[in-house]
Amino acid sequence: MKKFRFAGLSLKSPLGLSSDNVILSGSFLEWLRQNNIGIIFTPTLTKTTIYLKDKRKRYAKINTLELTESDYIFVTRPLSLTVDELLNNHIGNLKEFHDANEDIKLVASIAGKKLNDIVNIVEKIEETKIFSAYEIDIVSTQILFNRRGIYEYAVDLIDEILSIVKKPLLAKIPVSMAINTEIMNDLLKTNINAIVISPHPIYSIGSHIFRVHSTAVSHVNINILAKVLTQFEEIDIAYIDDAFTFNKIQKPFIYKIFNVLLYDVSYLLYFKKGIQFFKKDLHEFPVRWQSIRKDFNLLIDANYLDKCFKVCPFDAIPEKSKDNTIEVSEQCEFCGLCLSLCPKNAVKKAKIFSPI
Repeated sequence: MKKFRFAGLSLKSPLGLSSDNVILSGSFLEWLRQNNIGIIFTPTLTKTTIYLKDKRKRYAKINTLELTESDYIFVTRPLSLTVDELLNNHIGNLKEFHDANEDIKLVASIAGKKLNDIVNIVEKIEETKIFSAYEIDIVSTQILFNRRGIYEYAVDLIDEILSIVKKPLLAKIPVSMAINTEIMNDLLKTNINAIVISPHPIYSIGSHIFRVHSTAVSHVNINILAKVLTQFEEIDIAYIDDAFTFNKIQKPFIYKIFNVLLYDVSYLLYFKKGIQFFKKDLHEFPVRWQSIRKDFNLLIDANYLDKCFKVCPFDAIPEKSKDNTIEVSEQCEFCGLCLSLCPKNAVKKAKIFSPI
């Protein structure tokens, strides 16, 4: 089997799951293994959740604005997973996956407001002994840092982190940073092992932050980058590509520009194949995240189970039931896909009372 080199790591495939992904589930990991994935990044980890602090609510991770068979616009909630949530809720699945698939590399993506926050996350992650590399998410760090001068700060931050970690370090940067020759040259001077480029714009309204995923935006950025990155052949570069097409024959030039292609929402669409057949008209971009009180749960109208069960990436919705209304199982992580993609009025929010 041919091996691919990236950031000093040996990969069985030049395809991966990016840290712009917000979903982790056991069945999703198993599907990735079956589909020849070479590298998996965790969703970007933070020390604490500084936004949406209302402890009484859960906030959706995904909102669908437009979805057809050939295109989509999704928004996802960045910084939706803390390192403690990863260790408390997902590490079991990840360890089991790692032990069974050591040829698939796991990368911990990190964002922090302060260097001490990043050090704290690294120390906790190191104890798991399952990650092959780290990614410093400069895009999300900008949100935490809350100032525009993050790009000048980024080079110093990377130097500091390189002095701490003993594993390969990757930097995730936006397209605006990747097409700036001066910034790229400064990054290369840090001896960073690889660069990951994210095409996803981020916007914020108050404490609500949204990352926009669009096939159109991704394709435009690929063409811009293709004219710029040829001068940086000495560094491994990955691109987070929103696309319905994974066929190398159909997109050969991408494989000449980038060493690795990473996917996020697009892989989720392939994982739950029924999703791509839902059609939804574009409406206004959201200004607040959908939420649900923690003492409430989601109920599904049984008449729509055949459609709703296809949407859920956590297998929290059954395909069939004898009951008229079905409460989603404890596997639900409130990703929000069923709220976006189930037929209108199929999903209700309700408080569940136990009989005395």
